[in-house]
Amino acid sequence: MTPELKARWIEALRSGEYRQARNAMNRDNESYCCLGVLCLVGGVPADGGSFAYGFAWSNGVVASEYMALNDKRQWSFDQIADYIEANVS
Repeated sequence: MTPELKARWIEALRSGEYRQARNAMNRDNESYCCLGVLCLVGGVPADGGSFAYGFAWSNGVVASEYMALNDKRQWSFDQIADYIEANVS
């Protein structure tokens, strides 16, 4: 992941602009999971399709790891942003 994309993703997660969704990348363009926000800032449709997951994977993001943080652990976007800051290079 480029430093620029990482910074945009973290900024977007912390911005308060996006409502957080659980168990879906995008809910009617009204709320998003953390991967949906990554797609939006990366210019990729956050539709939950294979292209969206491929975009995450190609940027070094293991989708299942972030799905677990967002959906199973129910971390907030701020907690996920902190995790990205500390663990994504």
